[in-house]
Amino acid sequence: MKRYLTIYSILLVCGLFIAGCGGGGGGGDSSGESPGITALIIGSWRSDCVVAEGNSVDHIYTFNSSGQGNIKVYGYTGPGCSAQVPSHKIIYFNYSIGATVPVTGIVDIAYEMSINRTSWEVIANGVAILSGGGSPTEYGIVAVDNNILYTGLGVDSPNNTDAGNRPTTFSAFYTRE
Repeated sequence: MKRYLTIYSILLVCGLFIAGCGGGGGGGDSSGESPGITALIIGSWRSDCVVAEGNSVDHIYTFNSSGQGNIKVYGYTGPGCSAQVPSHKIIYFNYSIGATVPVTGIVDIAYEMSINRTSWEVIANGVAILSGGGSPTEYGIVAVDNNILYTGLGVDSPNNTDAGNRPTTFSAFYTRE
């Protein structure tokens, strides 16, 4: 039981930090946005396996064309994302994409992205066993290049709720499913 509580704790912590692309109002398009990036992010994107405290997690972002999406966080016992625990977390959100911003690193141009997490739930054996409300709007950046989704969080504030302090570098990437 203690092992599952540890894994559940890791899922909760990871769930708090995976909205790497920021927060925002009610979703949909914003003025100044390039319509191409919205079409590019629609679909599902999977992270690499991340090891934390001897266990591992991965997550899948899914974006739809209506400015809504979710993040599914899966936990595994041991390294390598091979033995999945019987529960996972789903975070529901609205997103909006703004103007282009210059960035340093992998690509030259990114887009402002705001995410407003509206609710979350933990699912075990197909049943919601825990749930909760949303969080403040988070602000970040996003880009797509060669079927890889790049997201950025502020290094000093993983849940960046200040639009004026939007990051200029990427901190995570996801491959198209």
